[in-house]
Amino acid sequence: MTSNILIVKIGAIGDVIMATTMLTWIQKHKPGSKVTWMCGKTVLPLLQSIKGIDRIICIDEEKLLKGSKFSQISEVLKANFQIFNQCFDLVITPYHDKRYQFLSSLCRAKDRRSFGTTAHRKIPVPSRYHEQEYCRLISNEDGPYSSWTDFPEINLPTITSSTSNIFLCPGGAKNMLADTQQRRWPIEYYVKLAGMLVDQGLTVSIVGAKSDEWVIPYFNLTLVQNFVGQLSLLELVGHFKNSLAVVTHDSGPLHIAKLVKAKTVALFGPTNPHEFARPTSRLKVLWGGEHLPCRPCYDGKNFFDCPDVQCMKSITPDQVFQTLQSLINNI
Repeated sequence: MTSNILIVKIGAIGDVIMATTMLTWIQKHKPGSKVTWMCGKTVLPLLQSIKGIDRIICIDEEKLLKGSKFSQISEVLKANFQIFNQCFDLVITPYHDKRYQFLSSLCRAKDRRSFGTTAHRKIPVPSRYHEQEYCRLISNEDGPYSSWTDFPEINLPTITSSTSNIFLCPGGAKNMLADTQQRRWPIEYYVKLAGMLVDQGLTVSIVGAKSDEWVIPYFNLTLVQNFVGQLSLLELVGHFKNSLAVVTHDSGPLHIAKLVKAKTVALFGPTNPHEFARPTSRLKVLWGGEHLPCRPCYDGKNFFDCPDVQCMKSITPDQVFQTLQSLINNI
């Protein structure tokens, strides 16, 4: 049975990528359905390249989240104007914050769903893989799942990139509302790992957004290629697809690497990797701080204000180097 579905998911990049598994579920269980996706400007190029979306409504997430009251109200009205009085079979707003539901308040809907406590139980369930929890939200059914829902197809521009390149992602772990530095692997560990890889004759590049340019001086004495602040979102996706491997902590680049099935070493500490990174033959997870009773300290909204972040520091460059070697060599 086909449906007319509206998905309201603005950002951040990693969250939007995880939410795209809903498109795969729709294509499998409700083929022929029409999907409208309301997103922010940052993720627009990515969603324009993903199959399964019929219409995209783009809003300025910076004005919505950080603007004046007038700017915020204006963005809400602009969003609603584009769907005013339209009828959807289902409106999905996968946020706990009920204010996001204002973005679709002037359309008609037979059913509306969002994260939170439902008649079944809380979504997402702590420690359950979020990509599957998005599918549980749209299916309105609980697990267990007989099969995992993969990402939809993505059309990428042709990018010339060395397949021998290892990408390190030392920045990130922040969005418009918060800088969660607790998720970052120590920058000096990334520098040491880069040196170890270069000594092995491997090509190493660092990547990140313009806001990550603070990491560049740390690598001045290493022979790494610097792409920080130089790549568009789709260029970064293309480079990851062609890479030898990616090393990143829990941040947007991790989900980009998952999207294109790049060989990836994912580093976790205060967040639970069971929620964000399902280990496969191409994705290896290192979760630091096994000896710490405080791990994980992320409750779905906030991190503990930890002055030392021992969980991340307990993952050594040697561990990552060995894991990366095994992954590259398929051992």
